[in-house]
Amino acid sequence: MNNLLFKSTQISIVFFICFLIFTPINAKATNGEANENNWYEDFTYNLDENAGTIKLSRYNGNNENLVIPVRAVIDGKTYSTIIVNLSSQNRNVIKKLSFENGVKLVNGIKFGNIDTLEEIDFTGVDTSEMTDMSYMFESCYNIKNLDLSMFDTRNVTTMEYMFSDCMALESVDLTSFDTSKVTLIRRMFSRCYHLESLDLSNLNFQSIKRNDSNNNTMFDEMQWLATLKTPINVPADSRISLPTGTNYCYSYVDESGEKITYLPYGDASSVSKVITLKNESVLPGYIYHVDSTNKKIDLFGYNGNAQTITIPRYVTIDGESYSVNISSCQILNAKEVHFEPGVTISGSFFGSEFEKIDLTGIIGFTIANGDALFSNCRNLKQVIWGNTFDITGNNRISGWQWLFTDARSLKEIDLSRFSPRTVEHIYQAFKGCYSLEKLNLSSWDMSAIQTDAIMCDWGLDTCQNLKYIYCPKNLPANVSIQLPGIFFDQNNNMYFQLPTGLSESILIVSEKIADEVDGFNDNSNDTTWQNAFRYTKEEYLELELHEYIGNKNANICIMPEAIIAGRTRTTFIKEIKIRTTGTVSFGEGFRLSGSTIFKNSSFSTIDFTGVKAGSIRGNSDMLKGCKGITKIIAPVGLSANADVVLPYTFVDTDDNEYDSLPTGLSTTKILLVKNAEDAVVPEEPEEIEQIGGTSGTEGGNTEGGNTEGGQGGSQSGNQSGDEEQSGSQPDGQTSEEASDVDTPKVGETTSYSNAVYEISGEGTVTYKQAQNKKKKKVTIPAKISISGESYTVTSIDKNAFKGNKKLTSIVIPSSVVRIEAKAFYGCKNLKKIVINANSNLTIGKNAFKNLHPDCVIQVKGVGGKTKDKIVRAIKKQTNATVK
Repeated sequence: MNNLLFKSTQISIVFFICFLIFTPINAKATNGEANENNWYEDFTYNLDENAGTIKLSRYNGNNENLVIPVRAVIDGKTYSTIIVNLSSQNRNVIKKLSFENGVKLVNGIKFGNIDTLEEIDFTGVDTSEMTDMSYMFESCYNIKNLDLSMFDTRNVTTMEYMFSDCMALESVDLTSFDTSKVTLIRRMFSRCYHLESLDLSNLNFQSIKRNDSNNNTMFDEMQWLATLKTPINVPADSRISLPTGTNYCYSYVDESGEKITYLPYGDASSVSKVITLKNESVLPGYIYHVDSTNKKIDLFGYNGNAQTITIPRYVTIDGESYSVNISSCQILNAKEVHFEPGVTISGSFFGSEFEKIDLTGIIGFTIANGDALFSNCRNLKQVIWGNTFDITGNNRISGWQWLFTDARSLKEIDLSRFSPRTVEHIYQAFKGCYSLEKLNLSSWDMSAIQTDAIMCDWGLDTCQNLKYIYCPKNLPANVSIQLPGIFFDQNNNMYFQLPTGLSESILIVSEKIADEVDGFNDNSNDTTWQNAFRYTKEEYLELELHEYIGNKNANICIMPEAIIAGRTRTTFIKEIKIRTTGTVSFGEGFRLSGSTIFKNSSFSTIDFTGVKAGSIRGNSDMLKGCKGITKIIAPVGLSANADVVLPYTFVDTDDNEYDSLPTGLSTTKILLVKNAEDAVVPEEPEEIEQIGGTSGTEGGNTEGGNTEGGQGGSQSGNQSGDEEQSGSQPDGQTSEEASDVDTPKVGETTSYSNAVYEISGEGTVTYKQAQNKKKKKVTIPAKISISGESYTVTSIDKNAFKGNKKLTSIVIPSSVVRIEAKAFYGCKNLKKIVINANSNLTIGKNAFKNLHPDCVIQVKGVGGKTKDKIVRAIKKQTNATVK
């Protein structure tokens, strides 16, 4: 692409303009959509004005298939792209990475920082300036194939750890590599367990450091390497070991069949040779070391084809019986591992691929520490400890460093049967356990734990899904073990770190679930003002308000705090819609910010008296959407750099005009709209802003902020057969005719023809429950009539049909925007659900869980991405067929 720019004399102006327009199309880094000018905003970057370069270091977007452009245009200036040390803010995002022609890679780049990377297309990259490729692909755990045939390595001097821990790597193309200047190759291919064939015939090792023991480790732990084409010109005084040793069950042989333990060197390396693996194991699929003196074999690998393996207690070699011990052992391919009684363990299972391991039968743990026992076992889902795997009485056990590091599929770790009183360090024992939900350390006595700051990193802060922790005892007061967020005990004590000095273990639970866990949710002192809003509970005890859903003629006071399930949460607003004709005010000390926006709101007055002085800073469009506002009570102490733009011109009592809120006031000031005819209340739009989330407390609030619903369209359900129109009117009355004498208030319930409804707002009701629970088929109406007025059914309450064993069919109208938690939970005979979706539909937690196994949920009235979103949300929580 650079050639197109520089050879401008050879292209037409039209072609040049098209080039500028379409070049960025593949550059957008969010949702796969193009953005012509600002793709770089998805990255952390530095600009070098003198060199004219943009240096990318971290990706902050959400695109799985990321294409990095060759240039960026910022403020009219063009910058060439350089990749410095690319990482991803969201560890679950990037799967494939590619580059436009001419993107430069420079020293220090480490692709292993992108956790989920599966494929890299290096076509067109420029590596000519690189001199150091060490660690470049280290820990790229998911990459199977690397084509590096386009790499320019003529200036590279260091390649140590370049492919280390690429545990899934099966092939790598190095045919273009110029290694004539390379001096360091330490652990270059170590732990490439699946790399069975390697062609280094094009590599020239003439400059490799002589007598350097570090270079000797180039092939460490590559015991499954079956075929190797050797590099040339290995210095005569260099010894680069092959992955074998004395008394191993396998060896390497050259083309003549002679056993060798080092790469050919000196004159023997003037031409490349082919070296092959010769395996003489008596256990098919296993490799091991033979200890003839103690009549023992140490297993250190399995690479067979069996899905389930049972490791034997004894094997017979040359007519003699040998006991079996597990050394540092990588078990590949097998999904399940068992042991015959009496097998011993003296090492770890680092990097193994099994999903389940049953340690029943293991008679001991015969090493001084448990370091890395299941480290990098990324598929591990279950550990069965058995009754004989016992470390309690082993006084030599001093460490559990990296015990479960990167065991990212484990949901539960129960170590309660162990009481390792001599453990001194647990460094990063749980780091990278991203799926972990429950951790039981209840019997652990931490009296001997090291208190060094570095040893206090257990890695728990990376376990973002952790919900329950049974805490260890006697953790010293000066030890700070960081937790992944806020946790609570049953006395509502809050913890950011593991509690110290416990004489008995206690259970602590994550803030994310505490409100729903029995014994952790005292509602006796809860506030209720927040129930007039849709909100989400955010981390660190914050409450974000999204929309006012109460009486549309009410005066509203938004308080700085709310108490929910006994816990005080700080209220904040980013973007909110308030549809009321009354006054909006704030409790004393409420913090607004320059980013707060009142969107499409209709209130007539806003009173800033309670807002904390100085909390609003910078430019703000806070009030631009308040078209019906006629009166403002301006706040005290508004920062001088705040510029809160008003929707119209306002005047004070002295007829001073204001187009923005006055700053630096010592007392509040009343402002009135200058031209009253300007203040026109906007009509309510047809589509209400979607606030995703699990259905929560009263008032239709959401919890956690995670959208479980989707968007939808029109109603299409019909009645037939013996279906009941739930909430239909008494005999002889139409929906318009039926009415009560008194108009019910918000929160009151009303019964109509076999159904109970609760008034949820002006003109809206919630379906609470069916009165006749023997009806098999129910159709919920879109509207009912109360006191002669029409009310829209907008939600189905939590537990509305929970456990109903008679219900077989339900039709939900398009007016429903919320189906609350467990609305249909446990309806064992419910076989047919028709959802006439609308554009604001949210689905509560477990709303459709545990239905009849043949149940079909049909989403109607929507299509495309909208329908897909709803279907995916329901599928996550149900055993039914969703379509």
